[in-house]
Amino acid sequence: MARPYTHTTWVVKRGREAEFIERWSEWADWSHREGLAARAMLLRDADNPERFVSFGPWESMQAVRNWRALAG
Repeated sequence: MARPYTHTTWVVKRGREAEFIERWSEWADWSHREGLAARAMLLRDADNPERFVSFGPWESMQAVRNWRALAG
């Protein structure tokens, strides 16, 4: 079976994009320790710089469920 991926679309307040990127990086590192199989990717919309999309592969669907159940 193929690895599961999760993705999220983020809309950030104008002027807070750099702070978001920093905090997202910390969150992605934490997620990696909780079962994310490889580094997550963060993409920024060139036409709308307040919009980001992130995605990443997981070890299993159970790892995704466990991660979603955490209080982080």
